Amino acid sequence: MPLTAEVSASIVGASGLRSPLAWGGFVLAATVLGAFVVIERRRAAPFVPPKLLVESRFARSAVAAMCQMFCLTATLLTIPLYVTTRWGTGSRTAGILVVALPLAMTVLAPAAGLLTERWRPRQALRIGLLCLALAETGLMAVLASGDSGPGPMWTLVATATCIGAGMALTQTPAAAGASRSAQEADSGAGLGVFNMLRFVGAATGGAAVAMILGDSPGGAAPFAIVAAACAGAALVALAVTFAGRTPR
Repeated sequence: MPLTAEVSASIVGASGLRSPLAWGGFVLAATVLGAFVVIERRRAAPFVPPKLLVESRFARSAVAAMCQMFCLTATLLTIPLYVTTRWGTGSRTAGILVVALPLAMTVLAPAAGLLTERWRPRQALRIGLLCLALAETGLMAVLASGDSGPGPMWTLVATATCIGAGMALTQTPAAAGASRSAQEADSGAGLGVFNMLRFVGAATGGAAVAMILGDSPGGAAPFAIVAAACAGAALVALAVTFAGRTPR
């Protein structure tokens, strides 16, 4: 139900930030999720163990994964829209451009795994989120300069590659932390919640793009705002990694 409300908000969100239906979807999602937690806490055999939801390691991992998916969806939607509407780039070129992001994630996945094993997962997670926040800030600067005319394509390619690197360094330690927490509680329910939150993050990213850009962005500023929202989400997740006292 929360995910359905998020997707519904993304559909009606094209009417802008002032759309009551869009904000209503987010409020409904939060309300239903809160009610679910309250009901589950009162059950003798809950579908999702409450101790898993308040376990700091799982919370850190879930928030990081949710924010990472938020950034992934928002970035993959924003860059093609930007280059086609602001720079007049063809759709084929725009599609090839965004390949840099998932390609960087794929290439760096093994390195992220090695770093997670060598460092503490929480330390690796912090580094990944910091890289992601800095890369999204760089994207914000590139997009904000769009009103002065088309810029060099390599700037967007390099920025997308850096964002992909930050996501790769975030994804692996987040999944490792969630898996270890789920094994200590209920692996099926724990990993199910983790994946659900990832999809919620992706849906929220799409909703944010629809709400901020609307039908006609009108300038480079709305695109920069989307990148700023992604950078903010990464910083929030980074702050959450400092919660709890678990050693890993």
